[in-house]
Amino acid sequence: MRTTKIPRVAAGATACLAATLFYGAHGPLAAKATARTTKTAAGSVSQGKALVSQFRCNGCHNANLQGRPGFSPNIHRTGALHDYTQAQFVTLLLTGKKNDGGHVRPPMPVYGAGHQQMPPPPMGGDHRPPPGGMPPPPGGMPPRGGMRPPPGGMRRPPTMTAAQAKAIFAYLETLK
Repeated sequence: MRTTKIPRVAAGATACLAATLFYGAHGPLAAKATARTTKTAAGSVSQGKALVSQFRCNGCHNANLQGRPGFSPNIHRTGALHDYTQAQFVTLLLTGKKNDGGHVRPPMPVYGAGHQQMPPPPMGGDHRPPPGGMPPPPGGMPPRGGMRPPPGGMRRPPTMTAAQAKAIFAYLETLK
């Protein structure tokens, strides 16, 4: 009789363990965790959308963030962003370093810590414009009316954090 009790106890314990694991993975606690993750992701997306406006990304990349040919890239998931992981995008925003090893052109990364640490331009030589005026910058001129100082004048931009860059990435991933 004793030999039959042990398998029954083991089978009962196994059934309890399986039920606990199943309930833990599919029960109310799991549903709360999933809802919390979804809420956090939605919060990141909405925060990213607000940050795009706060950091004025749409000033150069246009209102729909589709870029301006010859001036700024389309930063949708189907545009230039498709080449970037979240970590690479954060590095791009904070330092200006692209995933191909190159660097973005000014005014990017205007908000990153890398911008705050950039050395001043060299002071030497002739700083007068060449005869006939200044040549256009590489990639063409800024769009007409798109590069005006903001109301209230120019001010030093806020420094972007990695968490803010991640939220912007989450928002940009939703754009098509």
